[in-house]
Amino acid sequence: MPREELPREPSAPEQLEEEGRPLFGRNPVLELLRAGSRRVEAIAIISEGRGPAPPFFLALDQVQDPRNLGAVLRSAEVTGVHGVILPKHHAVGLTGAAAKSAMGAAELVAVARETNLVQALEELKKEGVWIVGAVPTGGKIPWEMDLTGPLCLVLGGEGEGLRPLVARSCDFLASLPMRGQLGSLNISAAAAVLCYEVLRQRGRGEKT
Repeated sequence: MPREELPREPSAPEQLEEEGRPLFGRNPVLELLRAGSRRVEAIAIISEGRGPAPPFFLALDQVQDPRNLGAVLRSAEVTGVHGVILPKHHAVGLTGAAAKSAMGAAELVAVARETNLVQALEELKKEGVWIVGAVPTGGKIPWEMDLTGPLCLVLGGEGEGLRPLVARSCDFLASLPMRGQLGSLNISAAAAVLCYEVLRQRGRGEKT
């Protein structure tokens, strides 16, 4: 008698996406962060195991669109970012839509969720990391800055940009020059430009 096939159970990603719950990758680092407090200190420790390059982090201030988050995670992964820091509140998390947009990067990049982003940035400062915030105008041109040392780039959410308190927590502010009629780039495009500028300055543009 032929064996009756049981209905296929949806995979974990499918379940999470269907239920609208956050989707985490299966990378051991992410599982460790998921099981624990996912503190920024954990990401700092992880960065020590990624070769001789100085620590390189991204912090996102209240990004709302999961597609933007996914695109930023992809740029972060391909440019060697050690970890991405997200606020726990008033910001999108690692949802199924974000993971789909990241196209695999969500399983490779360590992500920390922090209740207080400003406090997280202050903790990085104590470890010798320079905080550089991206603003539409009034900052230094990135390629005229030294981005070769321990660094955390901070980018603001759609529309509002960096909150004033977050901007004041940065050591320096950077602005991408605009030559057209629009005043700013989408956050995912700005993140890609800035990450590749860091990569260029560090002289690690080619895979080894």
